[in-house]
Amino acid sequence: MTPLQKANNQQNCDNAIEKSRKLVLRCYNALASQQELSGVQVASYLMNWDDHYTTHQFQDLYLIQTERYLQAELNEMRKKQNLRLTSHDEAF
Repeated sequence: MTPLQKANNQQNCDNAIEKSRKLVLRCYNALASQQELSGVQVASYLMNWDDHYTTHQFQDLYLIQTERYLQAELNEMRKKQNLRLTSHDEAF
């Protein structure tokens, strides 16, 4: 592939990405323009307040790290259990 062809392919790709971005933006604007906002919503937005009310404070839970920790603990317990079984078998 010649440098000119590569440049044309890159330009076509950039054009396709820009067209896709504009399409998504148009779809979003069409949906957002149909949504009615209450006075409370507008005031909250203008005052930079939260968009929800809750009596609780929530904490993020990182499932992948939790799963890794639990798997490591399980593996450690299995190793200890095997050591106990092995030493118990050697005693008899």
